[in-house]
Amino acid sequence: MTNQRDSFRILVADDDAEMRALIVDALRADGYEVHGAASGAELLDQLSPVFLDAAEAHFDLVISDIRMPLLTGLEMLAGLRDVACPMEVILITAFADEDARREAERLGALALFDKPFQLSSLRELVHARSAVMPSASSPEDTTQLRDQHMTARARSHHKLPPVTIDPAAEGYVTRILLAEDDAEMRVLLRDALRADGYEVTEVTNGGQLRASLDAAFSGQDRRGIDLIITDNRMPKCTGLDVLALLRARDWATPVVLITAFGNDEVHEEAHRLGVAAVLDKPFTLYALREEVRRLAPPTALPLEGRESHSSAQ
Repeated sequence: MTNQRDSFRILVADDDAEMRALIVDALRADGYEVHGAASGAELLDQLSPVFLDAAEAHFDLVISDIRMPLLTGLEMLAGLRDVACPMEVILITAFADEDARREAERLGALALFDKPFQLSSLRELVHARSAVMPSASSPEDTTQLRDQHMTARARSHHKLPPVTIDPAAEGYVTRILLAEDDAEMRVLLRDALRADGYEVTEVTNGGQLRASLDAAFSGQDRRGIDLIITDNRMPKCTGLDVLALLRARDWATPVVLITAFGNDEVHEEAHRLGVAAVLDKPFTLYALREEVRRLAPPTALPLEGRESHSSAQ
C-alpha cells in the first residue's frame, strides 16, 4: 500500500492557508505525493497542461475549494470534463447551496464536503480511491484510464461519523481538552487527534473552556485532563487567561497555545506563564501532532493500528 500511495499524486487547492496546510500535511503523512495551490491562479497554472492535452494528467486527484478568485472549483471541474480528463475531483466549500451541489454532481465530482468537515472522512475517501485507481504516472492508456475512472466514480456526499474511542474497551485513554472557536479548525484538529488514539473533549468558546477547567478543579470531572490545546483569542477566556489560571492553582497540565496573532509579546507572556508550546497559524498538522505526542503520548492505538489489530483478531 505504501508504494501505491507514493505514486498517487494529489493537488490540493484552497486559498485558506490553514485549511490547505492541514489537508496537505495529513495526506503527506499518509504517504501520498501532495502539491498545493494557494489560489485559482495557481490551480490554473498547475492544470494548464491538462486543459491543452488530457494525456498530460499528471495528478490522480484534485481536492479544491469551490470559491476561489480567477478559477473556481466548479469551473476547474467543468474544464477537466470538457477535455475528457480522467482526473477525479473532490470539492470542498463553506458556501454549498443546492444549485452548486447539483452542478458538482452533474460534472461528476467524486464528493462535495461542507466545511467544517471531518479530516478522517476525507482521508478515508482518498485511501479508498487510491486503492482502486491506476496511477497517472503509470503507462496505462489514457482512454482506458478515463473509462476506469468514470466507471468507478461514486457520486455521493461523504460525511462520516467521527472516530470515537471506547475507554472501557481500550483502558485509560490520554485525554485532551481542545478549545477553538473556529469550527473548521476545531473539527480538523479533533478528528486528527482522535485518529492518533486520543480522547478529545472539545469546547467552542472561552466560557465553555473556563467551565471545563472549573469542573476539573472542583473534582466534578473525575476523568482528568492530560493536555490542553487552546486558541489564544476567544471571548470570555483567552489562552493566556488559561495559563494564568493554571499557574495560580499550581496545576502542571501542559498547554499548547495556538494563535493567528502571535507577536513577541504574546510569546514572551505565554512562556512566562509556563506554556508548553506556541504554534502560530498557519501551522502544519504534523507540527501539532509532534508536540502533542511529545507532551502527552497516546495510551490507545492510533486509528490505523486499531483497524489492523481488529483484523488480526
